[in-house]
Amino acid sequence: MAIDYLPTMNRGNRFLHELKNGGTPLGMFVFSPDVAHTEALGLAGFHLKSAEKPDAGSDSTIRTADCFNRETPMRQALIHLLRAVTCACIFSIATAHAADPYPTKPIRIILPAAAGGNLDITARIIGQKMAESLGQPVIVANIPNALTATRTAATSAADGYTLLAIANTFAIAPSVTLNPGYDPVKDFTGIGSMNRVPLLMVTAAASPDESLKDFVSRAKARPGALSFASGGMGTTTHLAAAMYFQQAGLQLLHVPYKGNAPAIPDVVSGQVNVIFDPINTSGPMVREGKFRALGFTSNRRSQLFPNVPTIAEQGLPGFNFAIYTGLVAPAGVPREIIAKLHDALSKAIASPELRERFSRDGTELSVGETPEQYTEFLREETLRYVKVVSDAGIKKE
Repeated sequence: MAIDYLPTMNRGNRFLHELKNGGTPLGMFVFSPDVAHTEALGLAGFHLKSAEKPDAGSDSTIRTADCFNRETPMRQALIHLLRAVTCACIFSIATAHAADPYPTKPIRIILPAAAGGNLDITARIIGQKMAESLGQPVIVANIPNALTATRTAATSAADGYTLLAIANTFAIAPSVTLNPGYDPVKDFTGIGSMNRVPLLMVTAAASPDESLKDFVSRAKARPGALSFASGGMGTTTHLAAAMYFQQAGLQLLHVPYKGNAPAIPDVVSGQVNVIFDPINTSGPMVREGKFRALGFTSNRRSQLFPNVPTIAEQGLPGFNFAIYTGLVAPAGVPREIIAKLHDALSKAIASPELRERFSRDGTELSVGETPEQYTEFLREETLRYVKVVSDAGIKKE
């Protein structure tokens, strides 16, 4: 909005000269001798103009009544009007900005992994569903280097437009990395859990161990003679196995691989005795008769394998482990924005189509956890891994 300001002149104010030469977009002129009014309008975002005195004798010269130069009712009325307009404009500008609903643009989820894995698939399916509630697109951006991705998210603006999809490594990295570049507790705030993928403890179908009890008996009789495979030193599957063996009081030889996939053939053949593997990848091999399932890491049995007892049922009450995924935001995001994101996430994972989609491969969806509870869960997870890593003798690299 442009308002032309014409300064008071002695005996007549020539204030319509600008109108003859184009005027203002709204045809609105403000008459005031008070410079404070001018400054107020400037702060309110108006573009002020001053009309220069036209040449003497100009056709465009229009003189105002003398009443504009004296303390007349009309002059006072104009001053009061100016004050009211100034206050109203400042208020409307402030409330317009405050009333902008979140979100007003696409939301980005940084994904610290390559495309195609469990975290990537989960984030894309749930993000697409969240977009329906938020009214804005939710875009997944893959950054394969987990530390780089997490650091990028940690230093992003705390405005709710950059989120981070996480898995267990989010809480593990500070315990196994010399300089992770982020603090899971101080640099982030939780939004909520997406899903949990329990693990199966499996051995070769031809193994002499018919049950977990048999395996434990053999391992205790020959400390260090049996072996377990993992996806690498300090990985989720390594720490899941280490946690179990520590609590069970067993000593096994660790055989790390570059991921669980290359370890599978050696476990199937019996070269390595056991491995902890996600149910959605090892489950089909159990059905095919290539693996024998010794135990389930969740705190309840899987509907897909109701005859496989949990590890907790077999001598370790309270044992509970899963590969989890979730969403966090940079610390400092306003609570009302976190609440909107959590609401959209809750609606997404509560939808029948998503629950049916994930349940087919044994994935568990979480509903009912508040952002505060999820933040506390991540804090506890970070502390838990500090102990597991220390007990396993894993050195930071």
